[in-house]
Amino acid sequence: FSLKLSPKTKMVIRSETLSHAVLGFKFISADLLWIRLLQDIDYKESKHVSKGWTFNMLGGITTFDPRFFVAYRIGTLILSAIVHDVEGAAILYNRGVEQYPKDWSLNYTAAYHFLFEVKNCGRAAELFKQAEVNGAPSWLSELSARLYDITGQYQIARAVLLDAIAREKDDDMRQKIQARLDKIDENHRTGKTTDYVKCEDFYNNLPGTKNQKKK
Repeated sequence: FSLKLSPKTKMVIRSETLSHAVLGFKFISADLLWIRLLQDIDYKESKHVSKGWTFNMLGGITTFDPRFFVAYRIGTLILSAIVHDVEGAAILYNRGVEQYPKDWSLNYTAAYHFLFEVKNCGRAAELFKQAEVNGAPSWLSELSARLYDITGQYQIARAVLLDAIAREKDDDMRQKIQARLDKIDENHRTGKTTDYVKCEDFYNNLPGTKNQKKK
Protein backbone atom coordinates (compact mmCIF):
# COMPACT_ATOMS: atom_id res chain seq x y z
CA PHE A 1 0.00 0.00 0.00
CA SER A 2 1.36 3.39 -0.96
CA LEU A 3 -0.06 6.87 -0.58
CA LYS A 4 0.72 9.11 -3.53
CA LEU A 5 0.40 12.84 -2.92
CA SER A 6 0.75 15.77 -5.25
CA PRO A 7 3.91 17.84 -4.62
CA LYS A 8 1.56 20.71 -3.78
CA THR A 9 -0.30 18.66 -1.17
CA LYS A 10 0.44 19.55 2.44
CA MET A 11 -0.32 17.26 5.36
CA VAL A 12 -2.12 19.19 8.07
CA ILE A 13 -0.67 18.84 11.55
CA ARG A 14 -3.11 18.19 14.37
CA SER A 15 -1.05 18.50 17.53
CA GLU A 16 -3.87 17.14 19.67
CA THR A 17 -3.59 13.85 17.79
CA LEU A 18 0.20 13.78 17.39
CA SER A 19 0.79 14.48 21.09
CA HIS A 20 -0.09 10.83 21.78
CA ALA A 21 2.41 9.60 19.19
CA VAL A 22 5.55 11.57 20.03
CA LEU A 23 6.16 9.57 23.23
CA GLY A 24 6.92 12.64 25.32
CA PHE A 25 9.42 14.16 22.88
CA LYS A 26 7.38 17.32 22.50
CA PHE A 27 10.23 19.82 22.37
CA ILE A 28 12.06 17.83 19.69
CA SER A 29 8.81 17.51 17.75
CA ALA A 30 8.32 21.28 17.91
CA ASP A 31 11.83 21.79 16.50
CA LEU A 32 11.21 19.34 13.68
CA LEU A 33 7.91 20.99 12.77
CA TRP A 34 9.62 24.39 12.72
CA ILE A 35 12.31 23.09 10.35
CA ARG A 36 9.60 21.61 8.12
CA LEU A 37 7.69 24.90 8.11
CA LEU A 38 10.77 26.85 7.02
CA GLN A 39 11.05 24.67 3.91
CA ASP A 40 7.73 26.06 2.64
CA ILE A 41 7.66 29.36 4.47
CA ASP A 42 5.78 31.13 1.66
CA TYR A 43 3.23 28.37 1.00
CA LYS A 44 -0.33 29.56 0.33
CA GLU A 45 -3.47 27.56 -0.30
CA SER A 46 -4.90 27.81 -3.84
CA LYS A 47 -7.65 30.01 -2.43
CA HIS A 48 -7.46 32.41 0.51
CA VAL A 49 -7.89 30.22 3.55
CA SER A 50 -7.84 31.50 7.12
CA LYS A 51 -6.10 29.20 9.58
CA GLY A 52 -4.64 27.04 6.82
CA TRP A 53 -1.53 24.85 6.64
CA THR A 54 0.94 27.43 7.95
CA PHE A 55 -1.30 28.30 10.88
CA ASN A 56 -1.78 24.64 11.76
CA MET A 57 1.97 24.03 11.64
CA LEU A 58 2.55 26.96 14.00
CA GLY A 59 -0.30 25.77 16.18
CA GLY A 60 1.37 22.38 16.47
CA ILE A 61 4.73 23.93 17.29
CA THR A 62 3.36 26.16 20.04
CA THR A 63 1.23 23.35 21.45
CA PHE A 64 4.23 21.04 21.77
CA ASP A 65 6.38 23.88 23.11
CA PRO A 66 4.30 26.85 24.39
CA ARG A 67 7.53 28.80 25.07
CA PHE A 68 8.81 28.54 21.46
CA PHE A 69 9.50 32.27 21.18
CA VAL A 70 10.67 32.31 17.55
CA ALA A 71 7.38 30.75 16.46
CA TYR A 72 5.55 33.72 17.97
CA ARG A 73 8.04 36.39 16.88
CA ILE A 74 8.57 35.19 13.31
CA GLY A 75 5.55 32.93 12.80
CA THR A 76 3.09 35.78 13.34
CA LEU A 77 4.89 37.86 10.70
CA ILE A 78 4.79 34.92 8.28
CA LEU A 79 1.03 34.60 8.77
CA SER A 80 0.37 38.32 8.57
CA ALA A 81 2.76 39.53 5.86
CA ILE A 82 3.50 36.48 3.68
CA VAL A 83 0.45 34.18 3.93
CA HIS A 84 -2.00 37.03 4.63
CA ASP A 85 -3.84 34.99 7.24
CA VAL A 86 -5.06 37.85 9.43
CA GLU A 87 -7.27 35.69 11.64
CA GLY A 88 -4.59 33.07 12.20
CA ALA A 89 -1.98 35.71 13.02
CA ALA A 90 -4.31 37.31 15.59
CA ILE A 91 -4.79 33.96 17.34
CA LEU A 92 -1.05 33.29 17.41
CA TYR A 93 -0.30 36.82 18.65
CA ASN A 94 -2.76 36.37 21.52
CA ARG A 95 -1.11 33.07 22.40
CA GLY A 96 2.34 34.67 22.23
CA VAL A 97 1.63 37.67 24.46
CA GLU A 98 0.03 35.34 26.98
CA GLN A 99 3.29 33.39 27.17
CA TYR A 100 5.51 36.50 27.01
CA PRO A 101 3.49 39.35 28.58
CA LYS A 102 6.62 41.39 29.40
CA ASP A 103 8.23 41.27 25.96
CA TRP A 104 7.41 44.77 24.72
CA SER A 105 8.45 44.17 21.10
CA LEU A 106 6.06 41.23 20.76
CA ASN A 107 3.26 43.22 22.37
CA TYR A 108 4.01 46.15 20.07
CA THR A 109 3.89 44.11 16.85
CA ALA A 110 0.73 42.39 18.10
CA ALA A 111 -0.86 45.80 18.75
CA TYR A 112 0.15 46.93 15.26
CA HIS A 113 -1.53 43.83 13.78
CA PHE A 114 -4.75 44.38 15.71
CA LEU A 115 -4.86 48.07 14.76
CA PHE A 116 -3.91 47.91 11.08
CA GLU A 117 -5.03 44.43 10.03
CA VAL A 118 -7.84 43.41 12.38
CA LYS A 119 -8.93 47.02 13.05
CA ASN A 120 -9.73 46.21 16.68
CA CYS A 121 -8.89 49.42 18.55
CA GLY A 122 -9.76 47.99 21.96
CA ARG A 123 -7.33 45.09 21.72
CA ALA A 124 -4.68 47.32 20.15
CA ALA A 125 -5.00 49.74 23.07
CA GLU A 126 -4.43 46.93 25.59
CA LEU A 127 -1.34 45.70 23.78
CA PHE A 128 0.18 49.15 23.22
CA LYS A 129 -0.27 49.83 26.93
CA GLN A 130 1.31 46.50 27.86
CA ALA A 131 4.25 47.26 25.55
CA GLU A 132 4.76 50.74 27.00
CA VAL A 133 4.72 49.52 30.60
CA ASN A 134 7.39 46.94 29.76
CA GLY A 135 9.91 49.22 28.09
CA ALA A 136 8.48 50.52 24.81
CA PRO A 137 8.70 54.27 24.02
CA SER A 138 6.63 56.52 26.29
CA TRP A 139 4.57 57.99 23.46
CA LEU A 140 2.71 54.68 23.18
CA SER A 141 0.80 55.65 26.33
CA GLU A 142 -0.76 58.53 24.36
CA LEU A 143 -1.70 56.24 21.49
CA SER A 144 -3.11 53.64 23.87
CA ALA A 145 -5.20 56.26 25.68
CA ARG A 146 -6.48 57.65 22.40
CA LEU A 147 -7.59 54.19 21.29
CA TYR A 148 -9.29 53.56 24.63
CA ASP A 149 -11.06 56.90 24.23
CA ILE A 150 -12.23 55.92 20.75
CA THR A 151 -13.80 52.75 22.13
CA GLY A 152 -15.67 54.79 24.76
CA GLN A 153 -13.49 53.78 27.71
CA TYR A 154 -12.77 57.26 29.05
CA GLN A 155 -11.86 56.19 32.58
CA ILE A 156 -9.37 53.60 31.35
CA ALA A 157 -7.87 56.14 28.93
CA ARG A 158 -7.48 58.61 31.77
CA ALA A 159 -5.92 56.00 34.07
CA VAL A 160 -3.40 55.06 31.36
CA LEU A 161 -2.26 58.67 31.00
CA LEU A 162 -2.11 59.34 34.74
CA ASP A 163 0.03 56.25 35.20
CA ALA A 164 2.30 57.33 32.36
CA ILE A 165 2.71 60.82 33.84
CA ALA A 166 3.63 59.34 37.22
CA ARG A 167 6.31 57.10 35.66
CA GLU A 168 7.71 59.48 33.05
CA LYS A 169 10.99 61.21 33.97
CA ASP A 170 11.35 63.42 30.91
CA ASP A 171 9.65 66.81 31.44
CA ASP A 172 8.87 67.39 27.76
CA MET A 173 7.26 63.98 27.36
CA ARG A 174 5.33 64.47 30.59
CA GLN A 175 3.92 67.73 29.22
CA LYS A 176 2.86 66.02 26.00
CA ILE A 177 1.09 63.27 27.93
CA GLN A 178 -0.57 65.89 30.12
CA ALA A 179 -1.78 67.69 26.99
CA ARG A 180 -3.41 64.49 25.77
CA LEU A 181 -5.03 64.02 29.20
CA ASP A 182 -6.38 67.58 29.10
CA LYS A 183 -7.76 66.90 25.62
CA ILE A 184 -9.73 63.80 26.56
CA ASP A 185 -10.95 65.49 29.77
CA GLU A 186 -12.21 68.41 27.69
CA ASN A 187 -13.88 66.08 25.22
CA HIS A 188 -15.56 64.22 28.08
CA ARG A 189 -16.85 67.45 29.67
CA THR A 190 -18.23 68.78 26.38
CA GLY A 191 -19.73 65.44 25.36
CA LYS A 192 -17.30 65.03 22.46
CA THR A 193 -16.05 61.58 23.38
CA THR A 194 -13.47 61.35 20.65
CA ASP A 195 -12.24 62.90 17.42
CA TYR A 196 -13.34 59.79 15.49
CA VAL A 197 -16.53 57.80 15.72
CA LYS A 198 -15.21 54.36 14.77
CA CYS A 199 -11.94 52.47 14.92
CA GLU A 200 -11.97 52.39 11.10
CA ASP A 201 -12.19 56.20 11.03
CA PHE A 202 -9.13 56.46 13.25
CA TYR A 203 -7.25 54.01 11.04
CA ASN A 204 -8.21 55.82 7.84
CA ASN A 205 -6.91 59.13 9.20
CA LEU A 206 -3.50 57.80 10.24
CA PRO A 207 -0.56 59.22 8.25
CA GLY A 208 0.41 56.87 5.45
CA THR A 209 -2.97 55.22 4.93
CA LYS A 210 -4.62 55.38 1.50
CA ASN A 211 -7.38 57.73 2.59
CA GLN A 212 -4.87 60.04 4.27
CA LYS A 213 -2.80 60.23 1.11
CA LYS A 214 -5.82 61.34 -0.94
CA LYS A 215 -6.33 64.40 1.25
